[in-house]
Amino acid sequence: MQLLRRTLTPFALLAASGFLVSCVSDDDAGIVAAPPGTSETSMLGRAAALGLDTFVELAERSTFAGVLGDTNPITVFAPDEAAFAALAPGELDALRDPQNIAALDAIIGRSIVPGELSAAVIESFGNLATVGGDLLQVDVFNSVIHIDGAAMVSSDLTPDNGILHTVDRVLEVPLEPMAELRDEGFGIFADLVELTGLDSELNLNAITVLAPTDAAFMALPPGELAALMDVANAADTSKRLRTHWLGGLLPISRLVEDGSRLNAEGALLIVGWDGASSPTVNGADLSSFNVPTTRGLIHRLEQVIDTPLTLDEALGDPSLQTLETLLFASSLQPVFEMAPAITVFAPNNDAFSNLAPGVFDSLVQPMNLEILRTLLRSHVGANALAFPSLAGGDVIMTLEGTEIVVSDPGTGALRLDDTADFVATDVYLTNGVLHVINAVLAADGL
Repeated sequence: MQLLRRTLTPFALLAASGFLVSCVSDDDAGIVAAPPGTSETSMLGRAAALGLDTFVELAERSTFAGVLGDTNPITVFAPDEAAFAALAPGELDALRDPQNIAALDAIIGRSIVPGELSAAVIESFGNLATVGGDLLQVDVFNSVIHIDGAAMVSSDLTPDNGILHTVDRVLEVPLEPMAELRDEGFGIFADLVELTGLDSELNLNAITVLAPTDAAFMALPPGELAALMDVANAADTSKRLRTHWLGGLLPISRLVEDGSRLNAEGALLIVGWDGASSPTVNGADLSSFNVPTTRGLIHRLEQVIDTPLTLDEALGDPSLQTLETLLFASSLQPVFEMAPAITVFAPNNDAFSNLAPGVFDSLVQPMNLEILRTLLRSHVGANALAFPSLAGGDVIMTLEGTEIVVSDPGTGALRLDDTADFVATDVYLTNGVLHVINAVLAADGL
């Protein structure tokens, strides 16, 4: 947190909303002279009973203490003790300093919403207006409500004057994107953005950033981070960085629902989620999400995303040489590359070698061109599907209009049409994803 974050002046906003601030003296730097009662049925009393001691202490120091003790109905999102403990060293003490009352008010004001809002009601909102004059973003993912990136830990506690929810993150006022990246600990990513001159693009546009951690950059193969930091490679570094951002404000629930999104480089990023573990973007784990900036959102990535390959680049793998030959003979490769979103189930060389004798030679004959095209289109799904999104029982429509059935024989390894096993998965393309399989699908009639 930065104490130079945008601060708010609550008095006019509270008056306009019908809230009154308790007895404030001119000499008291905005600190409430008479804190509200803390009986167990009051808002702060209930918070204290839950062990939310830091929130109670800071709330009583703020100019919103009167609001918390008033009879007007309110909803409070109180950060738990772990949330305050996660602040950088010295930040909590700074909030206790009377000279920083504006910064304190900005945080407490963002934790209070007029009216009594249960968790069920909150789920129906896209955002909530606070008594401090800000908007909090609401997102529901995996049955958990997220408020500005903070997960709701407990909900629907009912003091006398409203509803109390606890959250696992301090609801701080958003910063400009570059400042928020640094404040959240994405220092290497921010350094690279500034090195390439992309900071103005990030600060001026509504962008959702998939930000790799410093540890993710440090885990790159030897020499790769140094190459990214070399100004001589600025163009390549810029392309790699812009792979990590998406136009608009895209909370995690929207990303998972959509399943894929074009990034700033025009390449498709594939979102995978198995319903249990962390969601992924092109195979990189999303460990936390929905941190707001003044322009967009930040999602935390545990790996650096590789620049997606073209289909031609992916077919350069020696194990796919036969498929590459057939695609060239069919003239379908440009068609597949122009499709908006595809999943290529790519038989490897051994798969074609296992066809009946003479079948391969027959496929490349001009007289059998349409048979070859039908076969190849039957291996390309009409949507982009990362492997974590596949499950037994799925039916995948192909560009040929045929169906590929995903089965789970109970061994923990998925199969396609009870014929093909996966050899390699999630080779990410500029317009989809490629999975290598060990058998040719729809080969019975060849």
